[in-house]
Amino acid sequence: MMKILGKSNAKEASDIIKDGGIVAFPTDTVFGLGICCDSIDAFNRLVKVKNRPADKPFTMMCWNVEQIANYTNISNKELEFLKQFLPGKLTAVVKAKEDFPDHIDLGTGYVGVRVPLDMFTMEFIMRCGIPILVPSANKSGDEPCINSKQVIEIFKDDSFLTAVKNTFIYIAWSLVIGFLVPMAVGASIAVCQGLK
Repeated sequence: MMKILGKSNAKEASDIIKDGGIVAFPTDTVFGLGICCDSIDAFNRLVKVKNRPADKPFTMMCWNVEQIANYTNISNKELEFLKQFLPGKLTAVVKAKEDFPDHIDLGTGYVGVRVPLDMFTMEFIMRCGIPILVPSANKSGDEPCINSKQVIEIFKDDSFLTAVKNTFIYIAWSLVIGFLVPMAVGASIAVCQGLK
């Protein structure tokens, strides 16, 4: 089943992330697919759902610029520099901490970080309690989705979602779509819309 969440369900959407699920939501540019950054299982599921090469890193989205310092080796001067551009549509590539999980920096020692402009999205990430990894909502190589309708269309018949236990995409805080779209037993999709 596909589940559509509204803004009033932001806690449910963040709980889904904390439990290793996937949530589709609007970023400052396109729709993204978010997962908890510290879950290798969620990372592997997201790679499969997107049909994306496992050696292509995901952007790490934080709820504020200060949080970036908790996961990276940037100086106070560099952090102040980032505050000129973030929050915003910029992804900054910065040096990751030495003990950073390999699935996030893929062994490069660097990570792309971003802070959303939208206050509701910032609060959503803050409710998750940890940064989230967020690639665009699409299949690898395809154009990114720009609305919840596109996300639903692309992922509604996804064979991986129906084949792998505990693999779901929840589409959250949709202001336009408010219905459940049936899927195969054991799979769900949820999309977020209306934050732009």
